[in-house]
Amino acid sequence: MIVREPAQDGAFGGIFHGHVANPNKVIGEIAHNLGWRVDDTGTGSLG
Repeated sequence: MIVREPAQDGAFGGIFHGHVANPNKVIGEIAHNLGWRVDDTGTGSLG
């Protein structure tokens, strides 16, 4: 279940996040940063 929509802008810019709840009402956060990259080795970087 989506707790709040639409996705909200983050405090640091370029980040969007939203909150979801599972059937047990445990709330989790899903975040996306447009600058986040993962290369072929699985290494993440911001840039």
